[in-house]
Amino acid sequence: MVKVEFTEHALYKIRLLRAHGFEITETSIAEIINYPDKIEQGFEGRLIDMRKIRYSKDVDILMIELSDKPIDYAEEEGQIIIHFSKDDEPVLIEILDAKDFVLGSISSIVKDKEVAIP
Repeated sequence: MVKVEFTEHALYKIRLLRAHGFEITETSIAEIINYPDKIEQGFEGRLIDMRKIRYSKDVDILMIELSDKPIDYAEEEGQIIIHFSKDDEPVLIEILDAKDFVLGSISSIVKDKEVAIP
């Protein structure tokens, strides 16, 4: 098992997601890293769990799977749709207009400023 260390920026993002109702923990992230379903090689040899993160170019949606539990209902807030299980646990996150969302996020990182997630 690989030891996962989190930067201050990553910890900030985790806290931000929690503030928006996401039940994400350092442990759950470490489990995904250590036990991925399918691995692809990304930029500069980085490994990516492709089953957990998918992008649909046709409709410009980024989908992030958090669990294999069945989806019971969903809530939408701005560009983000969160699908929940019967136990109110997040199962899937959809980011609509993903290209603009990601480019805006990257731009804010480059400019070293924080952006509120809708």
